[in-house]
Formats: sequence, structure tokens, C-alpha cells
Amino acid sequence: MLYNSVAVILIEASTQNYKIEALKLAATVSKNTKTTIRTGTDGGGSTL
Repeated sequence: MLYNSVAVILIEASTQNYKIEALKLAATVSKNTKTTIRTGTDGGGSTL
């Protein structure tokens, strides 16, 4: 029974990490999009 509880906790922890990573990615994409709109470049200096 303890083993099952540990497995559930690990699954929940990995799901939380996945959500956090997804949020980080979304924030990065959003930030890059704002840079592109504001400056007309992709943030790396190349014009789109």
C-alpha cells in the first residue's frame, strides 16, 4: 500500500513539473512575441 502512495505522489509531482514547464514556455513565447511586435525584430536582431 505504501508503494502505491509513493507512486501517486511521484505522478502528481511530475504533473506539477510539467505544468510549471508549460507555463515557463508560454511566458517565454509571450515575451518573445511582444518583442517582435514592439521592435519588428525577433529579439536576435534579425528583421522579420
